[in-house]
Amino acid sequence: MLDKPTAQTLTVSWCDARTGHYGYQTWRVNIARRAGQCVLTGRSIAAGETVYCPRANGTPPGNAGAMIVASGVDI
Repeated sequence: MLDKPTAQTLTVSWCDARTGHYGYQTWRVNIARRAGQCVLTGRSIAAGETVYCPRANGTPPGNAGAMIVASGVDI
C-alpha cells in the first residue's frame, strides 16, 4: 500500500507474474461477494466482509479478483 487518499480508497503498487504490474492502482472499499483470502495479510475473508478491491475503469485489471480485508489496513 502506498497511500490512503480517502476513507473509501487505497493506492496500491501491485506486481505479480500472473496478473501484471500496476504502479499506482486505486482500490475501493466494497463488500466481498465471495469468500477469499486477503492478499496483504493472508487471512481468510468471508462473503459479506468489508474489503478493498481493485477499481475497474472499463476492462477489468488482471488482479480484479484480489481483495484486502479492510480491518488489515493501518495507514
